[in-house]
Amino acid sequence: MRFIPVLAISIASLTLVGCSTTASEPIPTSSAVEQAPAFASDEEALSAAQAAYAEYLSVSDQILADGGNKPEPMKELVSPSMFDQESEGFSVFQANGWRGTGSSSFDSMHLQESNSIEISVYLCVDHSQTKVLNADESEVDLSDRLERLPLLVSFKVLDQKKLIINSSETWTGENFC
Repeated sequence: MRFIPVLAISIASLTLVGCSTTASEPIPTSSAVEQAPAFASDEEALSAAQAAYAEYLSVSDQILADGGNKPEPMKELVSPSMFDQESEGFSVFQANGWRGTGSSSFDSMHLQESNSIEISVYLCVDHSQTKVLNADESEVDLSDRLERLPLLVSFKVLDQKKLIINSSETWTGENFC
């Protein structure tokens, strides 16, 4: 199975100490700043990620149902770079006169990493209950689309333990969906 590394942040400081003739407490020459987890347990982190991703799918489905118009509610749920990516997809719907129907879902969410600034999870997103309709209300042929897709999703932890989606990548290892 291929592992996709997730952003890891390590902060170190180096303190230079001069010579002294008096005895004192040892002064460390380097130290790493420890980051306490944002959540009390992995279960709490996973629950927060599940809630954040469910809200993201619901808002995304609603924007697509409206033809990709008015994507602003997505800004509250994703990072600025992720919003730019999402907006490109919404623009395709707008340009083609498409609209979405149905609801996306997910399952098989497993925690990959959790710390004070980020939570990463593996999950299976399921689009099998969605359709894309053109302006004539005919179904758009998306036969090459995978209905269930394995993803690695990273959430940024904001104040008050609010999560926003920072990235979403198709998992290139063994398909666990």
